[in-house]
Amino acid sequence: MNQDFLRNKNYAGFSFLETIISVFLISIGMIAVIGLMLSSLRESMDSRDQVIATLLSQEGIELVRSIRDNNWVNDLDSFAGFPNISRKYCFIDAIDNSIHCGATSFVLKLGDEGNSTYQKIYNYNSGTNTKFQRRIEIKYDNDTEKNMVTVTSIVVWGDKTPTLLEKCISSNKCVYTKTTLGRWGGN
Repeated sequence: MNQDFLRNKNYAGFSFLETIISVFLISIGMIAVIGLMLSSLRESMDSRDQVIATLLSQEGIELVRSIRDNNWVNDLDSFAGFPNISRKYCFIDAIDNSIHCGATSFVLKLGDEGNSTYQKIYNYNSGTNTKFQRRIEIKYDNDTEKNMVTVTSIVVWGDKTPTLLEKCISSNKCVYTKTTLGRWGGN
């Protein structure tokens, strides 16, 4: 009688095939979610790098403007310390606050050169190499009169090197800031 009872009873549950299909579908869903999370993280890191590069580009312009302004305050020629002719391959360091041209390396370092142990600044002299490179272009409107100068600060990141301005777009991991500075005073 026990055998008849066992044959007639309906067993509820999943078959082995149904279990395998369920595990497969759940795995595909998890892989898709992880892929989306990784893509989102990568895009977030790219956005962060673009913001840092944009700020470093603006800083390059401000450092050049600072030299011009300090020259005027100290009763010097506005463009004292600037190159004598238009130059494309220059850098300006936040530490020594002077313009250097003819450089071949523009890699920025992150170092502890600030007044506080918590303050780190980007510079060319000391610290840990970063993925960012900054190049300054200085172009006079007229190389003989030198009353106006166009300053362009180009920053690239990753394994890129400073490129032509026409190809400097964020998809190429390149940003730039450009301004025109005039001579102050009668100097």
